[in-house]
Amino acid sequence: MSEGDAVLAATAPATRASLAAELAALGVPRGGVLIAHLSLSALGWTAGGALALLDALGDALGPEGTLVLPAFSSDLSEPSRWQAPPVPEAWWETIRAELPAFDPARTPTRGLGRAPELFRTLPGVQRSTHPTSSFAARGPLAAELLGGHSLDLPLGEGSPLARLYERDARVLLLGVGHERNTSLHLAEHRASWPAKRTLRQGAPVREPSGRRWVEFDELDVRDDDFPACGRAFAASGAERSGRVARAEARLFRQRELVDFAAAWFSEQRSRAQSAPLELELRPVGPAELERWAELRHRLWPQGEPSELRAEAEQLLSEPARAQAYFACAGDEALGPQVLGFVELTRRERAPGSGGQPVGYVEGWYVEPSARGQGVGRFLIAAAREWTRAQGLRLLASDTTPRYRGSRAAHLALGFREVRVEHRFLCELA
Repeated sequence: MSEGDAVLAATAPATRASLAAELAALGVPRGGVLIAHLSLSALGWTAGGALALLDALGDALGPEGTLVLPAFSSDLSEPSRWQAPPVPEAWWETIRAELPAFDPARTPTRGLGRAPELFRTLPGVQRSTHPTSSFAARGPLAAELLGGHSLDLPLGEGSPLARLYERDARVLLLGVGHERNTSLHLAEHRASWPAKRTLRQGAPVREPSGRRWVEFDELDVRDDDFPACGRAFAASGAERSGRVARAEARLFRQRELVDFAAAWFSEQRSRAQSAPLELELRPVGPAELERWAELRHRLWPQGEPSELRAEAEQLLSEPARAQAYFACAGDEALGPQVLGFVELTRRERAPGSGGQPVGYVEGWYVEPSARGQGVGRFLIAAAREWTRAQGLRLLASDTTPRYRGSRAAHLALGFREVRVEHRFLCELA
């Protein structure tokens, strides 16, 4: 939502005072410990923006309270594992040699929004020393919570998440869902399922002797089932919900969440791996816009989330020439789990099509945990059906050499390569 749209949608501005009062009414504990995940745009128009929100959180907690926010810098990581986008193998050694070393005072956050990025720069805020998975905190317990952040398994037992568990911290989700709930990664470390594994990661750090590239183990974490886990947790009655300004807010004890989720992941992920996926196609509509925008940002992480959401909203406003679908799996009790999406438009002219109109795959995405299980094939089959329904005979899709495996995937799905801008065409019966 643009700033102008936020003004038009609001009946009154949110302010530091109004936000603090609503946070207190929700149950943010004065003098307590809180880890928060925030969407500033979800609040609507706020006088003072991110600074007003952070000050309001401080006011609600009081001077004896401690506020913690993620401060991740995932771009300081092993380049061979980059996927959105991947980079050529010939670049890897240069990247490892030249990435700036992690500096708690200077390294920016990545993909977390305006409030966490501002928070790490404020007076009195401390930051843990992990080069990819740091946390920032302000308050009397900041040093205790952030100290000794383990290089290996940085979201596990040697992390600030585990120290928050020991302190019986609260978790606040403000304008975001459980897909952004970092504490669920601690639950993953404590859960057990057959395919659980660690990966070798790397990052540049600064030591007394100078810059050094270090390697460490991290859990192969996932978040595609976090929303379903969150719904199950909410159904247990452990969440307190309400509204802060225009945003949906949820507050709960981190300890209760982690205990619940560790058991849930152990059961659900073990069960899911023992049975083939049963996929369901769901057209994306206005009600699913936020989830779609979040997945679009995973596909195009270099884009601004607000711009990607605006593009998605515009596409949904033109149903005669555009459509998007989710591939879902799940059970009746927990609701569908989104495993990927495909977004389609009609193009009257496309290079390589001989001047014919085509159905065009603007983008398609499959959750990493679901890859190799037929989700991509399911989505492209839906794209073919939509294209036929448009009265068209050709389905087109582009790729680029930066995305490893994309060419082979297109060929395996029945496309033929056209030597125009890395384009692939599929002729439909």
